Amino acid sequence: MDFNLLSFPLEQIGWGLRQLSLSGAIGNVCAIIIYLLVSFIPCGVFLILKKKGKYQKTDYMLLALSIMLLFVLYYMINPGLLPASMLGSGKVLLGGTFYSLLVAYLVFRIVIQNKTEDLQALQKGLRTVLYIVLVLFAWSAIAECFIHLPLAIKNLQEGNSVAGDSFFYGGPDLTSTYVFLVLQSVVSSLPNGISVVVLYFCIKVLEELLSDLYSPKAILLVKKVTVLCRKSLLVIVAASVLLNIAQLLFADLLYQIHITVNIPIFAILFLLVIHVMARYIEENQKLKQDNDLFI
Repeated sequence: MDFNLLSFPLEQIGWGLRQLSLSGAIGNVCAIIIYLLVSFIPCGVFLILKKKGKYQKTDYMLLALSIMLLFVLYYMINPGLLPASMLGSGKVLLGGTFYSLLVAYLVFRIVIQNKTEDLQALQKGLRTVLYIVLVLFAWSAIAECFIHLPLAIKNLQEGNSVAGDSFFYGGPDLTSTYVFLVLQSVVSSLPNGISVVVLYFCIKVLEELLSDLYSPKAILLVKKVTVLCRKSLLVIVAASVLLNIAQLLFADLLYQIHITVNIPIFAILFLLVIHVMARYIEENQKLKQDNDLFI
């Protein structure tokens, strides 16, 4: 079972429910109950919001999310029922469709909330979204190092079985290739890892700005985010270039080379947006300080 962020954890839940269902009659009943409970989680959220009087028309999308979850989990449990045209990519397509609907709901709710709620409520909504994005970035970084890297090492060993047994058969050594696979994994996970750190400070900045836009702590945090974004962009680009140069220099020792122009567009755009926003807030804070001096 391969890891893919778009199908996680839906694919893993489906696999677990399938194993439980195949374990026997009692396991099958338990699997059906868990399947229904998980699928109706969005409905449960809708009922809670309605009971507390906080629901909006947009929250009816939660009912659609439950229906979608029923459909998606059914095929995650029974992947053999997927159409032949979706084999290999069906789970990713299902997961991606569900998450696109979930993101659409969150965006619609925040936009509508912007018209009806106060600033504190907006802050809570935005903070929730930032935490969700932080978790996604964190999972991407973890998956690269602990799922994709072991898989790449396994593929290398299977493709060079004789070389991998060099100690006994006198074949070539794969140690250098292993080292570069690790370096490639680190470089690939670097943008997501850095984004997690930046998001953490962004959440702190958001909380402080809502408390007092011009407090000394808010000014210090905004400056820290500005510097962090600038350095992060340089590190991400430089790491990719240095890795490619190192592979060229040690090409004779490697049995697997990936010379790529690895530009993490999404992470870079994210950091650029945060950098611009931080600079904008920083300039406003400086302007406020200058006006206070004149007064």
